[in-house]
Amino acid sequence: MNWRVEPPEAGEELSFGDDPGRESRLSAWEAAGRTWVSAHRKLLAAVAAFVVLLGALGAGGWHLYQESRKPLPPPDVALPVQDRFVVVLCGAGITQCQDGGAEAAKDVGRIEDDLRAVPGVSSVRFRSGEAEFERVKKEGGYQQPDGSMMPITRDMFADGFEGVLRGPELFAQVAARSRLVAGVADVWRTPTEYWTGKANVTVILCGTGAAKECAPLDYESPTERQRQAIVDRIREVDGVQKVYFEDRRHALRLQKHYYPEDRSFDPPLLLVNMQESFRVKIAGPDASQRLRQALKNVPGVEDVR
Repeated sequence: MNWRVEPPEAGEELSFGDDPGRESRLSAWEAAGRTWVSAHRKLLAAVAAFVVLLGALGAGGWHLYQESRKPLPPPDVALPVQDRFVVVLCGAGITQCQDGGAEAAKDVGRIEDDLRAVPGVSSVRFRSGEAEFERVKKEGGYQQPDGSMMPITRDMFADGFEGVLRGPELFAQVAARSRLVAGVADVWRTPTEYWTGKANVTVILCGTGAAKECAPLDYESPTERQRQAIVDRIREVDGVQKVYFEDRRHALRLQKHYYPEDRSFDPPLLLVNMQESFRVKIAGPDASQRLRQALKNVPGVEDVR
């Protein structure tokens, strides 16, 4: 059987739209779709909103995670009142004293009476150099930047008095009068630390010194990436509770608050001479030692104290 397909005549177009039943079915489907969308408009809106919410939560969660990695700023609280001072008595190795000063310093009762009589002094309490020496000796000495302990001797600790002023603004006149008391070598302010109770370990960053721990950074501060690497390493140490970042401005603000009348600092109290640091609150014994070990050879870290 031979099949022969006749070619279409000129001008004739092939068409599949001549089936009225097919057009009816398409129209019915479109109508049904519009009806379904209309009937489920609230559901579709809820699904769309849910998709948008998921995206927002994902972006927000990532943002919160990034923010959680950053250190906290210093707590916004009032600075502590600076009303404490220390009186150093004459003794071996103290050159400020005149002839007879060391002998006069032995009369502790008389010196205490003279200090109490100075206008602006609220109270004084004797501080034994021997007791201070024994305390530091028991702790192994003073820790140096390289982690070793500085050897100590008894003559490094002089007898003295700890005092409280009637007002922080009275230090200059109290110091001048107290230095006139026979047996007194010098009078210094004793800062009441802002960070007490807030942080107990300080991670000093490179930036103003040429310590070997900072090579090859020398005077350069760590980059943002290096800072974040330091914070991440700190948070890995067991017992870390909070990490604060103290910038140069906050450090300068504290130093000027601690020593408002002192102009003899070397280097001077200028913003460029301040060091940035992370202040860390950590629980448990040997906190500084654990942090020191964790931050050993980490770029940007000068010292842990």
